[in-house]
Amino acid sequence: MLIGIGLILFMPLARRWRFLLIVAWLGESCRELRSLVRGAARVRSIRLDAEGNVFGQKPDGRNEILTLLAGSIVLSRVGWLRVRFPDGGRYGELVWGDPAKDLEWQRLQLIWRHNRTAFGQ
Repeated sequence: MLIGIGLILFMPLARRWRFLLIVAWLGESCRELRSLVRGAARVRSIRLDAEGNVFGQKPDGRNEILTLLAGSIVLSRVGWLRVRFPDGGRYGELVWGDPAKDLEWQRLQLIWRHNRTAFGQ
């Protein structure tokens, strides 16, 4: 949010247009933050299986099927998973791991690489 405001401030636009862009950017940033907070409260963990299915564990322990969205990516040490809940709500989760030490991270990378047709496009 702060970087976006900084970029808008240095745009070669009239002051009123920069002000309107900043207000719009703040509104969108607050909406996105609200979505992230709501999503974090709805899911305790995210699980991907070898068939490309994505599940979220609710705080009460039940699982629900999630949809992995475009823009999700897993790199060597960091990943960004974007999911949609059955009711249409969206959530993004930043994940990281050390492939040299974390077997679960190695497993995630392996599943991700071998299932590009199922997700990760």
